[in-house]
Amino acid sequence: LQSWAHLSILDTHARTNIRATMATARQGVPLGVWLVYLNVVLYALCYQLQMPIEPFLVKRLGASNAAYGKLQSFFSAIQTVGAPVVGVLLGRYGTRTAFVIMFLASALSYGILSQTDSMTMLYLSKVPSLLQHGFLVAQTAIADQTADGATRLTALGYLTTAYTVGASVGPAVGGFLGANGNYFIGAKCAVAGSLLSATIAFFAPEERAKDADRAAAASKAAAEGRAGIMGGLNEMYTTAMMVFPLLATKIIVSVGNAMYQGSMTIVLRDNFHFTEANMGMYMSSFMVSGGIFSAICVRPIADRYPGRQILVTSVGGMAVAFAVRTLAGMQIVEGAEIGVYALAWVACTFIASLCGHMLAITITSESTTLVPDDRRGTLMGLEHGGFSSARIIGPSLGIMLMERGTFWHVDAAILCIVSSVLAFWVISKGGARKADKVD
Repeated sequence: LQSWAHLSILDTHARTNIRATMATARQGVPLGVWLVYLNVVLYALCYQLQMPIEPFLVKRLGASNAAYGKLQSFFSAIQTVGAPVVGVLLGRYGTRTAFVIMFLASALSYGILSQTDSMTMLYLSKVPSLLQHGFLVAQTAIADQTADGATRLTALGYLTTAYTVGASVGPAVGGFLGANGNYFIGAKCAVAGSLLSATIAFFAPEERAKDADRAAAASKAAAEGRAGIMGGLNEMYTTAMMVFPLLATKIIVSVGNAMYQGSMTIVLRDNFHFTEANMGMYMSSFMVSGGIFSAICVRPIADRYPGRQILVTSVGGMAVAFAVRTLAGMQIVEGAEIGVYALAWVACTFIASLCGHMLAITITSESTTLVPDDRRGTLMGLEHGGFSSARIIGPSLGIMLMERGTFWHVDAAILCIVSSVLAFWVISKGGARKADKVD
């Protein structure tokens, strides 16, 4: 698994493709976009520093596996409430202000975490994450500055790659730092990183035209009855109806992903006996593979195939991967040496992860073409709010299935969820006919 964390696994041809695609991306890209990419790297790095340590911290505090699931659900509930709010505010005040507020909230969250000595403090550290939606703000910034279609899909792919860079380094470094028993040094580093990102965002250039655009959007919102609290709720509802099949797909699949992610750290810690460093390296391996995939494959796929076909293929790939994982998991005996079934299980985990990457990018790219420009922030808020809402029930459900059975029961449940989504898109029209963009 550690070999996945090193770019040396790329052959010469793959490295050449990365250089070529990045050279193409640099043409005409404004400074503001590059700063968005930079801040997303820092955001992911800071967020992921503590992720491999958290299950060990919960255990040190004397809490159970079920308590760890409830902590994840609490965090997701906070994120669910905050995402639509941040989305609406984006349309009113712009991405630069949203970035600054978000990074300051992140610094506060990590600061509380660095002083945690009880589960109560750990819960309290999650409260500022109400405004911690860096990727949401970044997606909105990229969508505002790119054209519909393959160009936007490619730019969002590069944004995912930027996130992956930070998220690949973060778990490995966090696990290494926590291996000596100091579980808070990563959180302290994250405070400094978040304050640096807030400074970069504050001094980042912003197009003056955007100020006029926001003023026009505010006037339009008032004229259409979308101002105020009730107007904001109405805007969320009407925006959701414009992209309902895509939004529902993301939320439903996210439930399955949350079940997997919520239970898997427990499996790796207790069943596979991973150490803090092992856990960090395992998480980093996923991020590295996703980054390589985004850098090499997204643009060729986007140029060659329509969005709906990419979506159906991605969901189908996830279904096949979880089917094989379920069958392999049935054959894995706890405490046994790693054999062919365990390797097949891990390989399918990577396949499902890559398909999930492509699915998420495609849904965002397709949905942003279906709404007016002044509602993209609202749309991003709904997408991230839906993703977070799925994580309210997903981790606890996954841990419950694991404790009442074994980890392959979780895979079987996810297979049922993903297969139902695949059946919808294959049997029905499933949004095959693209809605006209609302002006």
